Parts: sequence; structure tokens; C-alpha cells
Amino acid sequence: METGDAPTEVDTKTILMIQANLQRSKVATAELLQLATEKGISIALVQEPYVGNQGILKQNPGTKVIQCTVGRQKPVKAAIIVFGDKVEVLHDPQLVTETESAVLLK
Repeated sequence: METGDAPTEVDTKTILMIQANLQRSKVATAELLQLATEKGISIALVQEPYVGNQGILKQNPGTKVIQCTVGRQKPVKAAIIVFGDKVEVLHDPQLVTETESAVLLK
């Protein structure tokens, strides 16, 4: 950079994330959803969410849940919850199993 040149502006976006082991608790899962909404969390990385008798994490209005739903043999133990549309994610089913979840941030 030459003398007198202004630094270039970088387009950045703040992404708030939370990680929690919910220990299969229905109450803890509900509290996480409420907290994320109140605090403007964009992404939750979740271990052992409450999955009920269906074996998968319920998708709530305004959320996108990334979890193993195809070819699943056991209840889901890991999921990613995306809140709202502030963050765009790419879901590759090859990166998701009952025990692991991954997304690419776009």
C-alpha cells in the first residue's frame, strides 16, 4: 500500500453461534430455541437434542434443522439449527450422520 492510500473496506457479517449438549432434555431444547430467538443467535450446534419418539429434532417455524433423516438407523445425536434467514447454509447430506452434522456457510 502506498502512502496516502486508504485501506480497502471489507464486507463482514457477524454471526452469533451457540453450542450446547441438551442431554435429550425437552426443556433444555425449548430453552435453547427461546434463548436463540431472544439473543439473535443465527446458528446452534446441538448435541443430544430432544428427539421424541420420532428420533429426529422437530423443525420449528423460522428455523432450518440440519440432521440425518435419510437412512437413519438410530435417533439423531447431532444437529445444526439455523435461525431465520440471516445466514445462508449449504447442506450436503454426505456430511451428515446420526452422530455428526456439518454445513457450509455461504
